[in-house]
Amino acid sequence: MHRTLVIPIPATVVATYLVLGRVAVDDPDLVVSRSAAGLATARAAALGRHIGDLRLRSLDGITEGPVPPIELLRASGSSAGACDLVTSAAYGWALLLRHRPCDSVDGETATRAAAAVLAAAAAGVVVDTTLPRAYTVSEEAARTAISDLVSFDHEPQGTGRRVTTRGLTRFGLPEVTAHGVPSELLPACDALLIGVAGRVVAALQHLGISGATVLELAVPFRLQLDDIASGYGEPVAEDVTASRTIDLVLEVAADSTIVVDGAVGAVRALFGDALPHAGRT
Repeated sequence: MHRTLVIPIPATVVATYLVLGRVAVDDPDLVVSRSAAGLATARAAALGRHIGDLRLRSLDGITEGPVPPIELLRASGSSAGACDLVTSAAYGWALLLRHRPCDSVDGETATRAAAAVLAAAAAGVVVDTTLPRAYTVSEEAARTAISDLVSFDHEPQGTGRRVTTRGLTRFGLPEVTAHGVPSELLPACDALLIGVAGRVVAALQHLGISGATVLELAVPFRLQLDDIASGYGEPVAEDVTASRTIDLVLEVAADSTIVVDGAVGAVRALFGDALPHAGRT
């Protein structure tokens, strides 16, 4: 039976990044505006659209900003080099951009691009406080795929794991979760949720300037393997399996997460023989 899943969304969201550096930057706004033209085309365009609304605030001290503990940054996948830059930083800036959820991909691209420019000038590092994760300038991706903006929590749940995204709140969206996932299927389940997250974020962009306060999704929710590839920013080329499709049942749980019902079965249907055999029933 077809139905509509209604997801409340806020009027605005705020993209937030920190830049921590070892070199003082006297006029960070000027540095960002002058360097924008040297960015990749998509990033330069996004920054150009939002630079008038971007706010850069110098921190009086590193401890003034919400800098995550080094142990947490390491656990979230930050490299040793990025963590070293965090611990050795003497200067800090907060970058904030308020925008509508329908502009969140563009707004994230613009804010992250500005942060990378400032980090380069400050011989420093970009800190995504939402994940949280630190990036050196060379590590900071030129693209902004959903996989670059989302991480995962894997919590014990019976004999399996509960898998939940972390990071969709930056788009004004609930996190996406799956229940009862066997350990050997965790990477594949992560991929499934990246595909779902990417599609839901893309649906936000179609709201345009309507001023909608809810996002409506048709259920069953049809997902293809190429949706997952897009979530990782990877081309599907001539892969004939990219059109493989699964219909998912989505629900909004009491904790406001979007639950993918039957995620384990969906993973097996989508990925088939590419999956590990252990734990299959």
